[in-house]
Amino acid sequence: MKPRFPRRWAIAGLVTISLTVSVRAQPTTSYLVQRVVDGDTVVLDQIGTVRLIGVDTPETVDPRKPVQAFGVEASRFLTSMLSGKSVRLDYDHDRTDKYRRTLAYLYLPDGTFVNLDALLNGDLGAGRGIEGQRSDEDIRINEGNTRSKAYAG
Repeated sequence: MKPRFPRRWAIAGLVTISLTVSVRAQPTTSYLVQRVVDGDTVVLDQIGTVRLIGVDTPETVDPRKPVQAFGVEASRFLTSMLSGKSVRLDYDHDRTDKYRRTLAYLYLPDGTFVNLDALLNGDLGAGRGIEGQRSDEDIRINEGNTRSKAYAG
């Protein structure tokens, strides 16, 4: 059985972040999703490779590892969510990881928090110490500002 503690905390952290979006100045630039690499990485026009902060899905494209369980499903979920769409980015303390990928929170034009939806609706796995995750002292809560499906019902 998978431990649920880290996933719960990661989801709670992403929900808190989604509630703070209106407090921070939001960039208005959107970038077209060129392709989905796997369940936690996309390629954006003008930006390049972007890793979703707080989302860590099973591997599907690492040539050194076999395709891991649920990796294909995670990739399909993100592809169905982002294919042909534009996204807005929000950055954190660290803008890149050790592989030089951009680290970001992604938002659809309707305000959907992609990172959170990927966790809640795609059984993908929670972040486990991924670079760039905001610390609690940097997060201020502003209730009522999310369009994520987590609050639709």
